Amino acid sequence: MALYTYGGNPAAVLTTSTGAVVPDYPVLVRAAGTGALVTALYEADGVTPIAELRTNGPASDAPGAIRTFKADGVSAIEYEYNGPSGPVRWYEAGRELAQEAHAAVADALKKAEGGTVTAPVTLGGGATVASGMTVAGGATVDSLNTTGDLTVGGILDAAGGIALTGMRIFNPRIYGATGNGSTNDAPAIQAALSAAATYGGGWVIVPPGTYRLATLPLRIYRNTRLTLLPGAVFRRAADATLLLNGDADQDFGGYTGHGGLIIEGGVWDMRATTTGLTNPRMCISLGHAQNILVRGVEIRDVPGYHAIEANACKDVRIQDSRFLGFVDTGGRENSEAIQLDLAAGSGYFGGFGPYDFTPVEDVSVSGCYFGASGTAGTTAWARGVGSHSARIGRWHKRIRVTDCTFEGLVDYAVHAYSWDDVVVANCQLVNCASGVRVRTVDTARTNDTINTSGTQTSASQAQSGAVVVGCTFRNTGAEDEPIIIEGETTGRVRMVTVADNVIEQVNTQNGIRLTFVDHYAVTGNVIRDVNAGTGISQTSTTEGVVANNRIDDADVSGITAGSCTDVLIAHNHLSRLGVNGIHVTAGVRLKIDGNFIRGAARVDGNGYGIRVTTSTAGITITNNTYRKSGSGFEALNALSITAGNTGVRRFGNDWLGQGNPTDAVDASTSPNLSPYDTGA
Repeated sequence: MALYTYGGNPAAVLTTSTGAVVPDYPVLVRAAGTGALVTALYEADGVTPIAELRTNGPASDAPGAIRTFKADGVSAIEYEYNGPSGPVRWYEAGRELAQEAHAAVADALKKAEGGTVTAPVTLGGGATVASGMTVAGGATVDSLNTTGDLTVGGILDAAGGIALTGMRIFNPRIYGATGNGSTNDAPAIQAALSAAATYGGGWVIVPPGTYRLATLPLRIYRNTRLTLLPGAVFRRAADATLLLNGDADQDFGGYTGHGGLIIEGGVWDMRATTTGLTNPRMCISLGHAQNILVRGVEIRDVPGYHAIEANACKDVRIQDSRFLGFVDTGGRENSEAIQLDLAAGSGYFGGFGPYDFTPVEDVSVSGCYFGASGTAGTTAWARGVGSHSARIGRWHKRIRVTDCTFEGLVDYAVHAYSWDDVVVANCQLVNCASGVRVRTVDTARTNDTINTSGTQTSASQAQSGAVVVGCTFRNTGAEDEPIIIEGETTGRVRMVTVADNVIEQVNTQNGIRLTFVDHYAVTGNVIRDVNAGTGISQTSTTEGVVANNRIDDADVSGITAGSCTDVLIAHNHLSRLGVNGIHVTAGVRLKIDGNFIRGAARVDGNGYGIRVTTSTAGITITNNTYRKSGSGFEALNALSITAGNTGVRRFGNDWLGQGNPTDAVDASTSPNLSPYDTGA
């Protein structure tokens, strides 16, 4: 094997902490990266064996120094001696490395334009690589500096990380990880994560393999990138959270904790049905941090809690990931795959404090899939993305859920609870029990109506800014509506847009429901096959527009408005309704304009095209059209207004000859009619 030269340089001197040299002291030599003891040592002539390497004696010209020597087949070493607190090591590369690197590059690259150097190749001593060079195979790399594009393939083999223009790469295999599925690899992976922390951050790259993790949680620290390469599997083997960003005793408030993280790739198997692993646990738990990216992960079979929790975090992006399989461990029917929560106490986030009520802000979830894993004993997730706790005086803000697929969920796909400025866009929901719910604080949940000072307010609080646009809902609504925007008297939802969604086959619920909502627009939605419900339901809303929607086959009504004020219902196309086309009760200053209604009362013949009841005041009904469906039951009247309603104005409506037996029945007080609307 090749001999490599060490010692005989200014760095190879053993000194005390005060700088005094230590002569005639034994020094061990270990292979860098493995810690294996090197015994094949020779004098500088490369022939004479060295039985024991010692520093130069006191009579030497360089007392305490390590003389020049050679090691057989070891290209980088660590010296070791016993210090006052235990073994001390320092690193040295063989002097021949730079020459070997130069020769390897010269042989492989005839010109500086680029090429490929195949294994086995060792580069060290500060080698400079020209643009376009590729080092492939089982390359051993040490202190590599690049001046151009470099691809490093194969096994990255270097102690303390590979330096790439100031960035360090750490391979858990160097720290003892095996990836064989049976050895506990958690200590080695933690050693790599901790080494990255020691250097102020770095890139931990996990090669393909199955890594059994029996010592948990793993802890990741600021400015670290954790990459699981394709084929890498983290396999939980301890009753604990798998990954946590920080230590139990840390005290970073607000967003000042361990952030600047990238977590990407691999399969994270929580094994929720395995004996000893069935208690509620997190997979990835993130708290008090800023600037976090999670992408390309697949998290499987989580018991009870969450795949990812972001608690008191800011600037979080979760992209192109899969969340498969969940076990309800008891009372966890509202558990989210991705939960956004605030630091309200150890019962909300057990990893660490402080519990300063910091909320979540600026979160993006995009391109993700939520569903079942197929593992026996698991289901699809209860919820996809959401929150289920709150505090008065705090809101999660600026949350975006886009381009995601939710399949077979047993509760809500998105549960925007006490969120300001939420956008749910271009998502697909298939066979989910419920859809997208935007909800102010629920006063029935008394823990949530406490403010940050600990006072019970017994009230909700307003929230503002909700957009649900461009989503598709199929076979949704066995538990709750596909789209729900819901406030309370003490906490209304303001500034809402629900637009251009497709909703088909709604089971037992309404298609879209708004309650205690102000300043909203529901436009351009296509809704079909609403079983036992209404297409668009409004209750106790103000300043709204419901326009240009298409609703077919709703078992109750097309559009309802109960106790609504200043609402425009315009240019909707409604057909084959079970009871009423449009039904208004106890409204104030509503306008119903330009709607086309074809067929109502198809369930039992007891219904109307447009129905106004219960002391509605100031309603204008203009330019609407009613036509019979031509099959089954038909509406009793195209228009029906009961006694007790006031301020009715009717102009330009077209239902002549369409009612059964009459076209319009208006019992309101002194209606204002055009000749076209007399019903004669």
